[in-house]
This record gives sequence, C-alpha cells and structure tokens, in this order.
Amino acid sequence: MQKIIIVGIGQGGIVAAEKLAKFDYDIEVFEQRQKDELTYDWHDDVAKSIFARADIPLPDSEHYFEKKDWTFYAACSNIPFRINQDKDKLDYSMERRPFINMLIDRVPKKVKIHYGAKVEGLYIEDEKVKGIIYNGKKIEADLVIDSSGAKSVLRRNLPYTYRIQAQAAVGELFYAYRAFYEGNKVEQEDIDTNKVYLK
Repeated sequence: MQKIIIVGIGQGGIVAAEKLAKFDYDIEVFEQRQKDELTYDWHDDVAKSIFARADIPLPDSEHYFEKKDWTFYAACSNIPFRINQDKDKLDYSMERRPFINMLIDRVPKKVKIHYGAKVEGLYIEDEKVKGIIYNGKKIEADLVIDSSGAKSVLRRNLPYTYRIQAQAAVGELFYAYRAFYEGNKVEQEDIDTNKVYLK
C-alpha cells in the first residue's frame, strides 16, 4: 500500500485527504495546530459552482450567506464605484471554522490526522523527497503533499533541481488589514457586503 503524507489541514489539504482516501492509500495528515485552534474567526468567499464540482454539500445555512456586490472607494473621491454581478454568480461567504470542521468530518476514519504535530522539514535522499521529518525522526512516504501555506518551511528544503523557490517573493504575498466599527442601527442597511478602500 502506498503511503501519502499531507502537511497542513487547510481546505486544500483536507479535501485531498478525503478524495485520496477513496483509493487504497495509507494517508496521514500532520497539522501543527490543535483541532480547536484551526483557522480563525472569519469568512471565505467560495464560488457556488465549487460545491458541485468538488461534491461538497453546503453547510447549515446559519454558517454562510450570499455575498452582495463589491463597492470600491477611491482615495480621491467619495463617490463609490459598484460592480454588479449576476445573482447566480455571487459567491457564498462561509464561516471558516464550521466549514473546515465540516470538511474534516467527511474524511474517512482510516485517515490518520495528527493535531499539534509540527513537521520540521522534508526527508530527502539522493535529491528525492522520501518523506518528512517529525519529532526528529524520518517518516517515509511515497508522496508528500505540502498544504501548509505560502510560508511553508518544506519548500526551503527542496533540492535546486525541483526549480521551486525556497520562499515566496515579497511581491507574491499580500497582507490585508481590517478595521471594525460598531454599526449605526439608525442608518439603513448597506447595499454591499464588500467594500474596498483604495489608499
């Protein structure tokens, strides 16, 4: 039986575990955070078509809502610019924690998920990835799937022949800063859920 190790339990990693588990593979998932610390309290925008394509049911309706149109505010103007999308093309805004937990619940029990398990690097021999290093020990695998994000420590270990950058370049990462204010209950409800302020 071939062994697959998945590092990181984000949406991509956990869906990969579920799909690959349908075949005769020995699958282990290593996630550095504890289960109750996964992701953070925010929303992800997901296209409606993704659910059908990935064969994922919608979670309980209390955990998502349909996004409204985007509104852009330029620094030199107080007149908003709106992009109106067709209703059937609007994304769903999913709460991250319930969504990831729903995806985890879909993974068959035969998949071993290790929480609080920080992978230290790749086990490489003769310029080939042979597995991972966890707790100072080499764990062999036929395939390692890196789902640990843009700042993955695993990519730093890859031999030059793989032609993969050791780390993401500055221009390949972006950071979002959010501010939250108490809503004015007297005013009418915003027509948009998405606002972008261009500074």
